[in-house]
Amino acid sequence: MFSIPGGILEGAGSSNNSGGTVALGNLIGFLLSLALAFLAPSIILHTYRAGFSGGFNVGSIWQMATSNLSTTVIAALLIWVASIIGSLGVIVCCVGLLFTIPYSVAIQAGIVTWYEGAQAGPAPAPTQPA
Repeated sequence: MFSIPGGILEGAGSSNNSGGTVALGNLIGFLLSLALAFLAPSIILHTYRAGFSGGFNVGSIWQMATSNLSTTVIAALLIWVASIIGSLGVIVCCVGLLFTIPYSVAIQAGIVTWYEGAQAGPAPAPTQPA
């Protein structure tokens, strides 16, 4: 869904031999993939907590993603890098598919677990017995 606007511009530029339109389509596609990566930790966490419908709760997803920007950006970048590592297994050799994609998904699960803990804030200090 996020790649549709960029794909339309790329297709239009390719059919008209317009390199500028193709480049603009690639840029828009890249920026929208970064936007999806920014929202990915929050989408995954909402889907985990509330099921399939939780992944479509746009207002709550946006609120969680923007409540702690530095944490969201770090988690988004790490998820993006993990997905690139998963893709490299397919590109380099198809045998890597068996190892890099499960590794990538496991890393993403760890990142979302860290993100959930970071969004909750620090744990309360234990009370001392009287």
